[in-house]
Amino acid sequence: MTQRRWLLVLVTLLGTSFSGCGDPNESPELSLASLVKHATLAPYPKLMAKDGGAYDHFGYAVTVVGNTALVGEPYDDDRGTNSGSAILFVRSGSGWKQKQKLTASDGAPSDGFGTSVAMNGQVAIIGSSGNDSRATDSGSAYI
Repeated sequence: MTQRRWLLVLVTLLGTSFSGCGDPNESPELSLASLVKHATLAPYPKLMAKDGGAYDHFGYAVTVVGNTALVGEPYDDDRGTNSGSAILFVRSGSGWKQKQKLTASDGAPSDGFGTSVAMNGQVAIIGSSGNDSRATDSGSAYI
């Protein structure tokens, strides 16, 4: 069931349409292979950070809820080398616009803020696997 949900998120984000694949909610054979075999990919937008730099790893983690996307960039250097960030995008018409760049308030080098991202409605949680608040690389998550 989880695999189908992720494929449906991918289909929604890419603007993919199914032809001859049946109902994706009831089809037990829905997989990446059947998606590739039966899908028609329309031109789709490419999301990029406005200030993206070499080795930022934008896209390391991605989540989409409705018309909002949150993309992790754990090796961004805004608060020190590899401190990380997450970028919030909002669908606007047929494209996506960068709305806000998020960084940890206590961000430090090698924190990796943005190694994981998740959203539920208007609430987001962002992982920072290298955060040292408790101990070296003990990690933390920000809501």
